[in-house]
Amino acid sequence: MPRRPALAASFLALSALCVEACAPVAAPPPSSAQQAPRVEVSVVRDGDDWSVDYVLDRDAPAWAFFNSALLRDSRRPWRPDWWTVQTPGVTIERVGDYDVLRSTDGGPVPRRVSIRMRPRPGDLEAAYDPALVFSDGTVALYSEQFDVIPLEAAAAARDLPRDLNGVAVPGGPARVTWRDAAGPVLFKGERRAEVTAVEAETYVLFGEATTRQGDGVTTVVSIPACRAGWATNWPASPRASWAITPGGWGRRRATPRP
Repeated sequence: MPRRPALAASFLALSALCVEACAPVAAPPPSSAQQAPRVEVSVVRDGDDWSVDYVLDRDAPAWAFFNSALLRDSRRPWRPDWWTVQTPGVTIERVGDYDVLRSTDGGPVPRRVSIRMRPRPGDLEAAYDPALVFSDGTVALYSEQFDVIPLEAAAAARDLPRDLNGVAVPGGPARVTWRDAAGPVLFKGERRAEVTAVEAETYVLFGEATTRQGDGVTTVVSIPACRAGWATNWPASPRASWAITPGGWGRRRATPRP
């Protein structure tokens, strides 16, 4: 694998955070699709505590996470170890190719579910890393990791195809709100006190990392506190470049584009 000097890694280009960064983006008028009932998610950082609160839009005994790639090194799911469900009677487990949020008694999952999240570095197989963690404590979260699919039973996840691109599934993408008690988050090149979006297909940055504005790109000046190899391999590694700069993959593209 080609290597580059460690100094090059200090200029980490998060162009996913910077689409149309040079000008404010006006919100489009609400459409009928946007007004339809959908899962609501609130992601909040308060110091070292991270919470993910779901408001589900229907009764279902289980919900599969649309993006459920395995960790590349261990080929194990990451959510059961990194997310802890705080709501009694609800758990996260792997069923087939998907992480599944399910009730422990077979009844419907409560409409409101609280989860404690511990973002950490993790290299996923053919998918964007759920979190990028930097040396100064800044964290970038991938927006599409929170989408869920209602299931008639947890076992039904085994019947889902491994690749859901182009497959009609019930429900739809979640409406996610990001907020940091310490200050604004960085979303597509803009600092905002709070951001709400559907299918943002980007990374949302929490923290005070130094940024530089360029021609359609925001550069975060920091060293990723991931594996040491990132300092020498980035950005020559195709893995690193697409993990940091998603450009419309989400539900439409099975493999990341460089």
